[in-house]
Amino acid sequence: MSDDARSLLLGFVFTGVVLAFAVMAMIWTASRPPLKGKDCSGRIANVEHASFVAFFQDPADQGALLRSIEDCAK
Repeated sequence: MSDDARSLLLGFVFTGVVLAFAVMAMIWTASRPPLKGKDCSGRIANVEHASFVAFFQDPADQGALLRSIEDCAK
């Protein structure tokens, strides 16, 4: 087997493995039940968007955003 053929084969195998992991991740994510009673993603997005500049300027705002992300992760 020539070096070019071996490289091409390894590239196809690697691409297949990566695509298989991506499909498995999408299936696993779709099978997870949504969070009930929490609008965490919307709340985090609104807080982050409203204070985007302040987030980088004020460490207190960074802590508040990180706390809200941690609370939603529980």
